[in-house]
Order: sequence, then C-alpha cells, then structure tokens
Amino acid sequence: MNFTSFLANKCFEFLLHCDGESDRKYQRSSPEQPVHPPWSLDDREFKEKCDRCGTCLEQCPSTLLVTGPDGFPAVDFSRGGCSFCGLCAKSCTRGAFTEVAARRPWWLMAVVTEGCLARQNVFCRTCGEHCPADAIGFSQQAGGVGEPRIEQERCSGCGACRAACPVGGIRMVNGNENIENGGKR
Repeated sequence: MNFTSFLANKCFEFLLHCDGESDRKYQRSSPEQPVHPPWSLDDREFKEKCDRCGTCLEQCPSTLLVTGPDGFPAVDFSRGGCSFCGLCAKSCTRGAFTEVAARRPWWLMAVVTEGCLARQNVFCRTCGEHCPADAIGFSQQAGGVGEPRIEQERCSGCGACRAACPVGGIRMVNGNENIENGGKR
C-alpha cells in the first residue's frame, strides 16, 4: 500500500466514524454544472452542432467523457483527469469543437472548498500528489496542517486533483467567473 492509499483509507475511516454533525462538514460539494469536453464551442453552439453520436466518448482514452444528463457529452471528473490528448475534438465530424492547436482546451480551474480535509485540520495531500502540473502547494503552519494552495496560473483544469480527493474537497470552476461569488457572475 502506497502512502496516498494509506491516507485515503485513513480519511475514509475517519469519515465513517464521524457523528451526524461532523458528517455534514465533510459532505461532498454541490454537484457542478455539466462541462463539455475540452475545445468545445460555447454551450449554445456546441449543442447546435453536436448530434450526440458518442464518437468523442469512444475516443477518450481516459474514459473521462460520459453522456451528460442532457444527452450531450460531458466530463466526469470522478473518473480521473484529462490528459488533453485532443482525440475527442479531432474525432468530431460535426464541427462542435475548435481546432486543438487554436486555443486553450478550456478555462476551468480547480478551487479548494470548505469540505477539504486539510481545512478541517486532517492531514491530507492527495490533491497535490495527483497534480501533473505541480500547481498545488501547501501552506506552512506551525503545529497545524498545511492547507492546499492552488497556483491558478499553473492549473490546467485537468481535474486530476478533483478525481483523487477522497471527500470531494475540490471543485472545478470556470476561470473567467468570479470565484468569491460562488462561481457566479
């Protein structure tokens, strides 16, 4: 058993033994709005051009793409992080994606929520260990647990940290939105 698995097991053990009051503190954050695959056109254009054929889902080597609640392709970050291979966008024959080299895959970024174990003074560094961009560091706190700090300029929005978090303490938000207002403009 590696260190990450050990920590995850301890976190789950801790959560199983919490009383009802503590359980609310560690609940997963509210569900996010469905996110279309990387390089998708804006929502309206994407839905006009996408015929829901499922080719992009089949091409995703990470199996990160699923059929969303509205029938359109969506990202399921609980399955892992996006490698940004571009196969989803390249497989589309309907023009629902921009060219992979033309722009960033999306404007998503990770945000640490109040449900984070470290914010509850429980040692956990799972998100940082799974971040391929090394965008997550931990604050130094004498006698306390260091909280994760995400360097937004380094965060690609791949979601690997969110997938790895044992309590759903990471949320993916649109980087163009005002985070202080809960992701709302």
